[in-house]
Amino acid sequence: SSIPGPTSEGVRIHGLTAGVGFLVPITQEFTFEAGAGIGVMRWDGDSRFHDETGSLISGETALSVWLTEAIRLKAGLVLDGVRTDFHQSSSETGSNLSFLIGIQIGGM
Repeated sequence: SSIPGPTSEGVRIHGLTAGVGFLVPITQEFTFEAGAGIGVMRWDGDSRFHDETGSLISGETALSVWLTEAIRLKAGLVLDGVRTDFHQSSSETGSNLSFLIGIQIGGM
């Protein structure tokens, strides 16, 4: 018998979330931001894997700073948790910690 080697997966991920957030001004230039959301994720796999939908919980914390009167730079962390059985095993819960950086154009 042969043991199959590593394989790659072709997966498209779609998500729909709803949430709330708040801003706390630290100084005129700096702001602390936090937010949380819940929603659904959809994994569309290639022909070797079945498609699956799972639940998602997400949270974010960040600091933002005004670079100019119209441009804000934002950097922070995002923690996501998701529950699915994409690989047709028993339901599994996974989490992901990621870094975010973004630019907002326009005032608040």
